[in-house]
Amino acid sequence: MTELLYAELTYQLRGIAFRIHSRLRGGHAEYVYESAFAFALEQAGISFQRQPVYRIFYRDQQVGEYHPDFMLHDGSLLAELKATP
Repeated sequence: MTELLYAELTYQLRGIAFRIHSRLRGGHAEYVYESAFAFALEQAGISFQRQPVYRIFYRDQQVGEYHPDFMLHDGSLLAELKATP
């Protein structure tokens, strides 16, 4: 079996996501789940940045920006939340 990087942290994050889904269920806009996730991360004492901006370059030319929902573990781990109507 392959060993996961940041196994304990990813286990915590999955637990948070499952608890949020159990409470809120489906049907909400993504920002509702994102707000709940940020609140839960704070409560758990997990440091994060919400919606950081990563500039994307191609041959020294900026071609876009990437805004992941969350950056954790000093930038080593990104979390993207998805919601369906």
